[in-house]
Order: sequence, then C-alpha cells, then structure tokens
Amino acid sequence: MGTINTKLTVTGSAADYGAALSLSQTNALNVTSPSLGISRLDLAAAGDETLLAAGSAGTTFFYIKNNNTTGSGSVQIEVAGGTDYGTLENGEFAWIPVDTAAGIRLTGVSATVEVEYAYWTRT
Repeated sequence: MGTINTKLTVTGSAADYGAALSLSQTNALNVTSPSLGISRLDLAAAGDETLLAAGSAGTTFFYIKNNNTTGSGSVQIEVAGGTDYGTLENGEFAWIPVDTAAGIRLTGVSATVEVEYAYWTRT
C-alpha cells in the first residue's frame, strides 16, 4: 500500500536533567490495509470506543491524541480485552504499536474528550 515515515525527537536542557538530552529516531514503515487516516471522535465520560477489534496476528501502529486543552477529561488506552496501556491528559499524544490480535479500545474519563486518531498496519 505504501510507506509511513515516522520521526521522534526528544530534547531537554542540562538544567533540567543534569546533562543535555537530545534523542532523535526515524523509521520508515511499510504499511497495508487496514489503515485509517486522521479521524476524530467525541468520547463521552465513561464511554468507550473500540478502534480496532481483536483479530489476526500482526502489528498496527496507532497515533492517538487527546485534543482537549482544558477541563478534566482524559483518555484511557486499553487492549480491546481490558488491559490498560496508559492515559492521555489534555493535549498529550501517543504513537503505539498494537498487537492486532489484541486490538485497542479507548475509554473517556471524567468528561467528554475529543480524540484524534489514525492507524496503519505493518506489512
């Protein structure tokens, strides 16, 4: 289907970390179906949304962002069967490789949250 080029850059000052922090990684991923371009959804408090149901073996890479900038809403990221991955607070994002056999589900916490997401499956 195509190639997704990813880049992660992490920097920090010596005043904060004792030594300057500078990390940069790039990777080209060959991807195929299923995939989904940038999408958005409103996730209600205590509501959940399965973005990828548990299925066959493989890896799907997810971009997930909590678009809220104020308020108490957060996004709980879980394996579709219920095991927690982590939580995104206002403005935070994640790039997560997900075992396609496990799937992924989001749950709203405390308030409605606008979630931005996309995914691509590695060939």
